[in-house]
Amino acid sequence: LKIKIFLWKICHNAFPTRGTLLKRRLNIDAGCPTCLGDIETIEHIFTECQTGKKVWELASQHQWFPIQFSPGGY
Repeated sequence: LKIKIFLWKICHNAFPTRGTLLKRRLNIDAGCPTCLGDIETIEHIFTECQTGKKVWELASQHQWFPIQFSPGGY
């Protein structure tokens, strides 16, 4: 159930990324706190952020997914 809710939030842009919160007029720094790069968006977290890419690499190495999974084609 938690995974379904998580995926629903991602698909409906309801995940509280800094970019989303900035669009909702919260006065925050929208930059990614882990890589200090671009604005933190869903796309950035899962496909562009170097830290996120490392997590996906580790997930693949440790076979955390039952199938070959690579978000964004990386």
